[in-house]
Amino acid sequence: KKAHAVKLFKNAAYLCALEANPSRITLPKAKVGVTFIVKDRRYMKDPDNALNSIKSAIDGCVLAKVVPDDSEDYLEYRMPVMYVLDKNRAPMTILEFEGIENDKPEKARRLL
Repeated sequence: KKAHAVKLFKNAAYLCALEANPSRITLPKAKVGVTFIVKDRRYMKDPDNALNSIKSAIDGCVLAKVVPDDSEDYLEYRMPVMYVLDKNRAPMTILEFEGIENDKPEKARRLL
């Protein structure tokens, strides 16, 4: 059951990334910001657990070639993890990728 949910989340992230990046631009190196839309405070997690919960979404974005790989050579996580309380939109996860070139950020691209 959990494996099926992980696969669904990865596939959803893959499809969202393709839709948000129609030019199929691959960022050689990027920072990703994470925002969780939650219905109440019970769904707020500590940052380590929150980042662990999006692993499959990041894998979907790698599959969509947003970044070459999810290793630290290609992807950094922007902290802090953000939470927005919104019962109407929850649950939702937003990933915002920002390209890094020569340690200088490029224009942010909201992909998922």
